[in-house]
Amino acid sequence: KYIAMTKALISSADIDGLRVDTPMQVPLSFFKAWVPAIRAHAASLGKANFGIFGEFFVQPTRFATMTGRGRTPDMYGKEVFIDETPTMKGGIDYTYYWYLFTALVSKKPEFVDGLKLAFLEERRMLDLVDPASGQPEFAMWTFCNNHDNW
Repeated sequence: KYIAMTKALISSADIDGLRVDTPMQVPLSFFKAWVPAIRAHAASLGKANFGIFGEFFVQPTRFATMTGRGRTPDMYGKEVFIDETPTMKGGIDYTYYWYLFTALVSKKPEFVDGLKLAFLEERRMLDLVDPASGQPEFAMWTFCNNHDNW
């Protein structure tokens, strides 16, 4: 029913992407079925780069399971995955948000250096290659203010 509802929404409202709030509270098996079905439907409407991203208010170890084909800690740095079904290509990464917020709002520019450190660590964890194109893709969404944080 969620797949049918989402397809209808895309078709009727001509949307180009979806933000998934708190995807970590939904079983991974849902995204393994829902995301490919939604991407295929969007592609049939000419939306080859349909965006689906999650707001990952969790540790990177958790959202690594929901990015690309997914990895668990024993898979980091290796070309192995939970399975071959890709899910989200990225999302709102709170590690990045924290470094940006601290640098810009708290006026501590040295915290911008944390972005590179976070990227280097997370790139070992995340599956960033789109199996359909063979190209690395990571949709890093962020914001400089959020109602969930002070």
